[in-house]
Amino acid sequence: MTDAKQKACEFNIQIHFRVAPFKELCLEITQRPQYTQCYKQGGLIIEKLTVKTEHPLTVKLIDPLSNQVVKQQLLSIASYEAKDYRIKRRFGWSL
Repeated sequence: MTDAKQKACEFNIQIHFRVAPFKELCLEITQRPQYTQCYKQGGLIIEKLTVKTEHPLTVKLIDPLSNQVVKQQLLSIASYEAKDYRIKRRFGWSL
């Protein structure tokens, strides 16, 4: 969540997955080709990434052999504008 005046949101992503039963899986984040990685080894894969973005992102696990999306998750960005809740009181000066 970001302030309406703030353009980008920076957050940490932690991803856990297993390659089995697939021979290979690729982790892909939309509009972030530098984060694309493919994994062949078995066992639990844990990735921790820091992302700074202004727009929603989709994290995908893709089977590159069949080009099938195995799992995907949308990460959306919410913005808010803080309201001014101060009560303005005008006291007249009288003599």
